[in-house]
Amino acid sequence: MPKLRDDVQTNANRIDWRIATIGKPAVLQIDPRHSYFVVERGRPRLPPLRKEGYNGPNNLMPLPSGCVLDDRHVRVYPEHWLTQFLEDQIACQKWGITFRKGIPNVRIYDVIEGLAYAERRIKHILASYETELEALQKSENELRGVLSGPTFLMSDRKLHSLQSALKRTEERKEEIRRILSDRVVRDVNLHFAFDKAQSRLTQMAATVERWEQAIRGNPNQIRVRSVQQMTNPILAELPFFGSKEVRGYTNQVRKAFSVFGAREDTDSFVTLKLAQSLEQVVIVLLTAAEVLNEQADAVPEGEKISAAKLLSGRV
Repeated sequence: MPKLRDDVQTNANRIDWRIATIGKPAVLQIDPRHSYFVVERGRPRLPPLRKEGYNGPNNLMPLPSGCVLDDRHVRVYPEHWLTQFLEDQIACQKWGITFRKGIPNVRIYDVIEGLAYAERRIKHILASYETELEALQKSENELRGVLSGPTFLMSDRKLHSLQSALKRTEERKEEIRRILSDRVVRDVNLHFAFDKAQSRLTQMAATVERWEQAIRGNPNQIRVRSVQQMTNPILAELPFFGSKEVRGYTNQVRKAFSVFGAREDTDSFVTLKLAQSLEQVVIVLLTAAEVLNEQADAVPEGEKISAAKLLSGRV
């Protein structure tokens, strides 16, 4: 059986084809052709990333409900199984292989298990690029300093080597700026999806609390149909909160509400017991929202500062 991991990768074109043709996995679009939220768990048979795994007996990879698919382009190295298709234009289109300055790249999805992880991953990425940009700027300044001085004593080989290093540094800085520019809208949409999920959990808790208070003030027994009319809309929404950070809490809510739905319509609930059950649901929903926020904020302070520094430069 394949193992679940926090981060895995898969060919983006293959997933896009499955979504478009068979509707699996069931997804919500976060950012067009860049990010999706997986609503329903799927186990597609997907090609491995390395050539040595191509003929493996089991290449089923789980896409858990609540995970986020976030695309990017990676280089096709010689050991990558897609190297066999680099001369085939049709195959390149099928698998999403493109060439940048003659170097083959393929579009993949990072499979990120959890909205909170997707949220804090943004800070990890920005902090990493900020650190790299600082190092590149330092190298560029040093190289320019050397090249601006007397170079007649240098050998042609050394001079060419320094000029090449400066060019690579400038190209890498430009590439990072391009990547960051590409991620602006995507990061905003990912943050909006996370913020909306957290806010909706809090709103659900407030709604259930209003029910609980209204029921406590009603001395009569409550009919099952009335309870189902209240709980069914929330039950329908719970699949959208399948992120691993809050899955356990939403499952508790689902079980509590399912008890109501299992009763015959002619039954009725004792007011006090129903109110107590709803009170527990309120606590669970508020805890889920709090856990989601805590997990998203679990980023080292240094990375938060670096990410904020880079963001200030992007605005």
